[in-house]
Amino acid sequence: MPSVSTITERDWRQYEYLIDCTITIPDVGSYTLNQLQIEGIYLEKDFDNDHLPVLLLDLSISKLMELRIMKHAEDTTFALTITSYIRDPENPDMIMDKVKIISGEFHTIIPDVTPDTERQLRKILRENNDSDDNEFALEDTLNKVTYILIKSDAARASRTIVNNVLTNVNLTTAYAYILTAAGMKNVLMSNFDNTDVIPEMLLLPIPALNELIYLENYYGLHREGTQIFMDFDTTYINRMNGQCTVWKRNEVKNVTFFIGNMMNAQNIVCGSFVSGDTTFVNVDKDSYRLGDDSSSADQLIGQNVTLVNENTTEVTNVDAGGEFTTVKTTFGHNKYINEQLVFRKNENKRIIHIMCTYIDISCLTPNKQYRFITDDSEIVEDLGGTYRMSSWNTTFIREGNHYITATIATLKRVSST
Repeated sequence: MPSVSTITERDWRQYEYLIDCTITIPDVGSYTLNQLQIEGIYLEKDFDNDHLPVLLLDLSISKLMELRIMKHAEDTTFALTITSYIRDPENPDMIMDKVKIISGEFHTIIPDVTPDTERQLRKILRENNDSDDNEFALEDTLNKVTYILIKSDAARASRTIVNNVLTNVNLTTAYAYILTAAGMKNVLMSNFDNTDVIPEMLLLPIPALNELIYLENYYGLHREGTQIFMDFDTTYINRMNGQCTVWKRNEVKNVTFFIGNMMNAQNIVCGSFVSGDTTFVNVDKDSYRLGDDSSSADQLIGQNVTLVNENTTEVTNVDAGGEFTTVKTTFGHNKYINEQLVFRKNENKRIIHIMCTYIDISCLTPNKQYRFITDDSEIVEDLGGTYRMSSWNTTFIREGNHYITATIATLKRVSST
């Protein structure tokens, strides 16, 4: 692994992206968008609060195409592919190491809107200009539309209802049954701490993703807590201890953010690189912020918790080192609930927010171990310890025929060593 003294001499790799999108509308046909029509993308993955990624696609399309998509919203598909590549600083036209990071069929979610009463007039104008309804025209650049996209196979799997009664099973077997029945593929699941055999387990008539979340809350899977997240290509069910306990074949297991001092930072380009089993990501010194939410949380909702179990009426006091106490109700037989609350409260004492550009965003997964290093003696003590990824979002900004990214991430410290 490179040391802090040598990392500044490394050739950082700058990642850029290509975006391809084809829209297929029933009874109309397929239309491949050009680069002028793909304005950009906003992508968000909040591993702590959500269980699916958020993807917003900004387009410039004709009003007639927008209306047809709206009319056939349930059956219209977006074939979307995002490809990363490394830019050669000496030859910007050369594309190296192309990798598809997102690829598949998506559906859109469109809220109810007021009908367009000028549809026929728009159609006549385009016909007079010898333009097809879906053909790109300059005036279409003024009609900007944002679509919320969800991957089609993930939507089907997450909504599948798996209703049954399982007897004499542990939670690993129950989860395997639900995942298989729902058709969830490419699952990364940390070994469960809870190995109890449950005489009779009722699987509720609710969507499969909700069932997984319900069982985790009811019984508890990992002592430190569990993240359940259905990403575009992988479903994560991993423990929240800041360690890489489950991974794909040949996957890099560690991510280290490098924050250089002001003098060195001016000599380092943005980006990231891989060395051994670690991805290094460069963060400008002015692009990170330390946070401590424990004091404000104590004042607003109380760090300490009194738990009241609705099933057993048992009352438990959880001391998380605060001055004030709040009362919460819980349910089920989660024997790790007290420890999990303490873990989450302690994480609020050291939160780091960062922004970085030109990086490989595919490395920012919830199963990895995260660390910070710096050559600035003034901040080295603030950054020590092991972290886990809480959330991140990135904006794809069009620059010519490709896209650059600006990524904001929030990390929480789980261990000071």
